[in-house]
Amino acid sequence: MYVPNRILKESINDSRGLSRCSLFAEDLYKRLLTYADDYGRFNADTEIMLARLYPREVLYVTEGDIVDALSELAGEGKVAFYTARIFHAGPQKDGSHIGVYGCFPNWDEHQRVRDSKKRFPDPDDTDINDWYLRRFVPIDMKVELIERAGFKCQECGKYITSCGDAKRFVKLGSGLYHIDHIVPCAQGGRATLENLRVTCPECNLKRKRRFSFREILELTIDNVSQNADRCANSPQLAATRRNSPQLAASRRKSPPESESESKYESESEAGSACAREEPLPPERMSAAAYCELCLRGMSPGNYEELRTFMADDGLPDDLVRYAVDDACKHESRTWSYVCRILNRYVAQGIKTVDQARADKMAHEAKKQSGGANEPLAPAEDWGGDL
Repeated sequence: MYVPNRILKESINDSRGLSRCSLFAEDLYKRLLTYADDYGRFNADTEIMLARLYPREVLYVTEGDIVDALSELAGEGKVAFYTARIFHAGPQKDGSHIGVYGCFPNWDEHQRVRDSKKRFPDPDDTDINDWYLRRFVPIDMKVELIERAGFKCQECGKYITSCGDAKRFVKLGSGLYHIDHIVPCAQGGRATLENLRVTCPECNLKRKRRFSFREILELTIDNVSQNADRCANSPQLAATRRNSPQLAASRRKSPPESESESKYESESEAGSACAREEPLPPERMSAAAYCELCLRGMSPGNYEELRTFMADDGLPDDLVRYAVDDACKHESRTWSYVCRILNRYVAQGIKTVDQARADKMAHEAKKQSGGANEPLAPAEDWGGDL
């Protein structure tokens, strides 16, 4: 099996999405880049991943560690998951099975896709992605849970660490603590502050069972018909699934069920806008809804970056919409491209659309005169939103 080497640029270290993951999840992400095929897909069987990605660490790294890290990466929109039916060659005409695979949602925008034979099938359905997203607990919520528990296991009462900095512990201590769902996800439990508690690994493993891929598929198969009906009633969602199922996988989210959960969920209004017979005009949409409408593969981590630009840097909705339109004109409908434009606005103190237009006109004039070789928003590299 030949897998070409991947080239990583140093800007991957600046990725905001990866910075919100544990160091183990960051390490897994970089190893997955070498594991994926030319189309950015990989076998999501954790037993195989453990053997191939951590051949010298199999005594220390567990499949559970990999599952938790994959949930982090899925929650930040770095990877997505899908299922596909594989037909076996042989005398049996109906010999087949369903496989679970992972992919990098924006792979083709960052890596040249060679004319090589696909090692993994095209996506049939993306409902399996919900299995990972429902288990995603943002890093800020983990910090809040650990501080609320007083750095103790809420089952046996023993300290899980002597470190007094919860954020440092969450970042560096992957696998040394568990976030336990009081009501399991398989029974409808959600990742909310009310339904989560901190436990030591020993206590959590007493009540936690690992699901096989077959069991995961059986638990998610009921959603297939519901999603099919939803897509049929919404032309925009149907087009998204039809054009790129593996991109659609990174966008799947369930609505928050509590006020505390909504603090960590996306504030996008696109879902309700799509359901209306007469959608909101662009000038009345929120920045989050406009990004959802125009860009591909918006993830919870992307919405958090958008919130930072607006709340911390003071960028208004109309300026974000202008940046999105600019990205679309450059035929780059990705958040990573828009993020570069917004970073430029912040660096130059641009706060209005008129200022952005003036800056763009000045930049274009400078380019035509030969005074600038850099594009307004340079093409993304591995450090962007892959």
